[in-house]
Amino acid sequence: MRMISVCSFALVFWLISMRAACGQSIAAPNLVTVPSLESLKASLLSGADSDRAALAGELRLNIPMWRRWGVTKDIPCTLFDSVQISYATLLQPGTQAVVDIYSRNCEYSYLAGFEHTHEGSWTYIDTVPLWSKHSEPKVSLESLIEEGTKEIIYQVYVDSMVPRRLLECECRRYHNELLQLLGGEQGFRDVFAGSHAEPLVLVHLCTVVGLIYNGKPTHSLIRMLGCINVDVLSPQVGSICNSMNEILQDTYLQPAGVGS
Repeated sequence: MRMISVCSFALVFWLISMRAACGQSIAAPNLVTVPSLESLKASLLSGADSDRAALAGELRLNIPMWRRWGVTKDIPCTLFDSVQISYATLLQPGTQAVVDIYSRNCEYSYLAGFEHTHEGSWTYIDTVPLWSKHSEPKVSLESLIEEGTKEIIYQVYVDSMVPRRLLECECRRYHNELLQLLGGEQGFRDVFAGSHAEPLVLVHLCTVVGLIYNGKPTHSLIRMLGCINVDVLSPQVGSICNSMNEILQDTYLQPAGVGS
């Protein structure tokens, strides 16, 4: 199975070889088979706690331990907001399905692959966990590489404004943490007292943004300057900040004090 991942902080192309495509026996000791994907969907959304916990273990629906402070092992994810099923030929010959399992509580989307068997049931192949803290990702199956087969297009942010807002939030986080460290706004002013420096801190923010543009995956580098200040900037200083932003080619962030 191939998956093209279009992320807000990186454009990553995944090439995932599922076990069925690697020549491994489909009769593996830990084989997981479900009679239908619709019954799987129902169990994930409204099944008993014990059933959802069992499925989380079988399908590797976990929150990695490094995502939670103080835990020593992965945490099973058992609360799900939506389950979407897509059928397609991802690996020839045969029919496969991708089950997109989204959990706002766990801050993850899980793409679970299944292979249709001759008996009519579905054999679990593998799961790809995708961090989805800020929004539910958009997943679609498109034929981009080879006729007759499809790839998984995974787009974290369907709105091009989301990466901008996230960077603005990151700049505000720096602002709040800096003021807390310095003891508030007056502490910030005291750092510059007696000097000829303007009382502001410029934060260089840089990321790679991947989006679907005209139906095709595309990516670009976004660089911008955020301004940490507690007093309104003079028009002259604000103009200099904007000019520096233009040098970086991307003028998405206006210094917070200008015009306020």
